[in-house]
Amino acid sequence: MDASLGGGSGSSSDDGRGQSEGSAEKLLAVVIGERSLFLMRHHHRNAAQRAYRGLLVGSVAGRRANRPREFDPGMRGIMRDYICADRQPPAYGEEPFERRFRVPRSLFRRVYEAIRDGPFGR
Repeated sequence: MDASLGGGSGSSSDDGRGQSEGSAEKLLAVVIGERSLFLMRHHHRNAAQRAYRGLLVGSVAGRRANRPREFDPGMRGIMRDYICADRQPPAYGEEPFERRFRVPRSLFRRVYEAIRDGPFGR
């Protein structure tokens, strides 16, 4: 009559939580499998990050030198297009200027005029 009540006094393979030994082993196998998959993905991600970091190492002896760049013509172009250094109207208006330099053109002109003839100018 105890078996008909279903009061939890089941077989000897019951672990007290309503799971048999077979389902506990399956659960353990799933947990171990998921952990292995997690560790494998973690290892692959770390390996990919290490490989990517190897590409970005900066100056290293034996690498080819940087390409020579002509900075002066580029600076003259920026001055011409944004600040009207050649006594011509600038190619870009106030909004692109402020977006690029993060300062109003009037303030930039005042600072430029103040330091233009200083020891570091031209």
